[in-house]
Amino acid sequence: MYRSITFILIFTFSLAFASTSSSQVNIGIRAGLATTQLDASEIIVRDSDEVDQLVLRLKEINYGIHIGLMFRVQINNFYIQPEFLYNSHSVEYEMEDLLGPDFADLVLTTERFQNLDIPLMFGLKFGFFRINAGPVGHIQLSSASDLLDFSDAYRQRF
Repeated sequence: MYRSITFILIFTFSLAFASTSSSQVNIGIRAGLATTQLDASEIIVRDSDEVDQLVLRLKEINYGIHIGLMFRVQINNFYIQPEFLYNSHSVEYEMEDLLGPDFADLVLTTERFQNLDIPLMFGLKFGFFRINAGPVGHIQLSSASDLLDFSDAYRQRF
């Protein structure tokens, strides 16, 4: 995976430095807020004997940030635009332990994710209008979950 990232970087910078007089090179910063849309239904976690152990309810989806760099090499109407974007977001859940002594206790839990996205866009520019498409590399930098503290009832799956 790191070989492909290295290839993309070398290819992009080679194009930038080997540009002809009719090409343009732009460098910019990307930054913003993002959120995720999740289904608000309950998630019931069962053990291997199909006994209900936990109930998870979505409480709040927090805004995350994304920040990164953008490079664009344009030759006539065609351009190549690699980006490097750091993304971070979190989700809060209410968790009810169905096997615990007091069913009324709700525990707030949080999941946090940090990723590096590397899109490589190829596109065409028509006046002020741009159309582009391309692959996106995705590297998970870290994830933290309070849900993992509750025995073997819940496991993260990617």
